[in-house]
Order: sequence, then C-alpha cells, then structure tokens
Amino acid sequence: MIKYIVLTILLSVAWLYYLTRPIKIKKYQCKYAVVTGATGGTGSELVSQLVENMNVIIIARNQVEIEKLITKYEGKVIGFKFDFSEDLKTFADRFTQFMNDNNIKREDIGLCFSNAGYGEYRAFHATSFEHKKAFMQVNLDSHICVADFFIKIFTERSKQKKRSGLVFTSSVAAHAPGRYFSLYHTAKNAISSLGNALYAEYLFKKIDILVVHPGPVSNTKFFQNEGMRIDGKQIPMVSNMENSFMSVTPKQVVNRMLTRLGKENVVQVGWVAVCGALMGVLGRNFNGFVWSLFSLNKKLVE
Repeated sequence: MIKYIVLTILLSVAWLYYLTRPIKIKKYQCKYAVVTGATGGTGSELVSQLVENMNVIIIARNQVEIEKLITKYEGKVIGFKFDFSEDLKTFADRFTQFMNDNNIKREDIGLCFSNAGYGEYRAFHATSFEHKKAFMQVNLDSHICVADFFIKIFTERSKQKKRSGLVFTSSVAAHAPGRYFSLYHTAKNAISSLGNALYAEYLFKKIDILVVHPGPVSNTKFFQNEGMRIDGKQIPMVSNMENSFMSVTPKQVVNRMLTRLGKENVVQVGWVAVCGALMGVLGRNFNGFVWSLFSLNKKLVE
C-alpha cells in the first residue's frame, strides 16, 4: 500500500514539474505570433515575452498605443489597426492585405493569442438590445472571427507537418453566473466552450488549443473602462478586486499560457479561478442560487 502512495506522490510531482516548465516555443516553427488586444495589460505582457523568440503582429484599435509598442520593440513588432466593434466581415480581407503588404506568408504565422475584450457591470434591463449586441461582438464574435481566420492557416501548416497554437483568454467568469455581469459571463462561457470543442476537433492535427481562466487581473485597463464605472466613478468592492489578494498579475497569466500550451486544454490562474472552477462542478442550479444572494452595489447598478 505504501509503495502505491509513494508512486502516486512521485508521479504527481513529476506531472506538476512538467506542467510548470516553459514550452519550447521553437517547436511551432514560425516567424510570427499574433496577439489581439495587444495594448492592454495581459496583451502587452504577452508581446514582451514573445519578442524574445519571434516577431509579433499586434492587433489593436488605438494607433497611438500600437506605435508605442512598435517603438519599444523596434524591428520585432508589426502593428495592424483593427477595431473589433466594427464590421468583422472585413477582418479576413484586411488582414490578408496587411500580410501581403508586409511580405508575410500564411505559413509564417504559427501562434495566435485571442485576447481582446472588455468588462461591463450593469443590470441586464439597464441597457438596450443594440448595446448588448455591440458588447457581444467584441467579447465573443471577435474570438470566433479570429479563430475562423487562423485555424484555416493552421490546418494548412499541419499538412506541412508544422505545429501551431491558438490561445483564448477567457475568465473565471466562465464558471459562475455573477450578478450584473450577465453578458460578460455569457461571452466567457461561450469562449471556453469554443476552445474546448476546438481542442477536441484538432488535438491530433498539430494544432494546440488552450483556454486560460484568470481571476481578477491587476494593472490592466479592465477596471478603468466606462462599462466598469457608474456616473464616471469606479464601482466600490468590484474595483477593489483589481489590486488585492484576489488578483493575479498579467505576468502570471502569460507565464501560465507559455507553460501550458500543448499540455492542457484549460488552465486556471489564481486561487479565485480555482475556486470558481470547483463551484462550477456543483452545477448551474447551485451556482445560480448562491450568486443570487449577492447584491454588491445593488443601489448603484439598479
């Protein structure tokens, strides 16, 4: 009996060691990685780590912020300005033209980090249907759009025996239905489901799919955007999650991406995310009831 316990412990330690080791990024045999939402906290941290091994194509809507990263990593970063709140049907043609203009071949791109999105803390009845559609376009449709384009490139690479990787930034919100985050939870749950389905579909086709579930992330624009404010002011308690014992740093999130890609399909980042995943196991009935008891900032929101 003891020998089985010892063997289990040794295997567990070996597995944890394997999971925490950085991936060999060169196995993807590519010249470029693509990062959407590249000017935010997690996105910019991704760029800073990826440029050590390859060139990075950054996709963002703010040209000034794009230029800052291009200047900072001179010769390693190329910028593509695109606003995911605009017509997504134009993305494929515009990005293809961008590739042609910069002499980038399709097979040169082997990694994509789909990281765009923003949060909104509002009662469901407080916004219009048009507003909701616009929110879902950026937070969900954009990820489907990006996956649609790059999975097609990656399947072409797989025929050349080249491995590729696609990483989705989801959230602990994928697990539990927090109040006043209804659409954000919906989007993140859908992203995680998409990543899980793509993993099953392409596992044996040399395309690694990873979905990352971080808890609250510090030093990002998430809590600063207008959707996370009421009357121009940060929301008490919600905004306090940003720099507290509950939060994780962009570096922690990126480190988890670059150690787990190709090893797992889903990874939690931070103890809040782990707790969220455990609560998710208890089912939707349980989670719906538990979260209905929370009424943080109810007067502010409603």
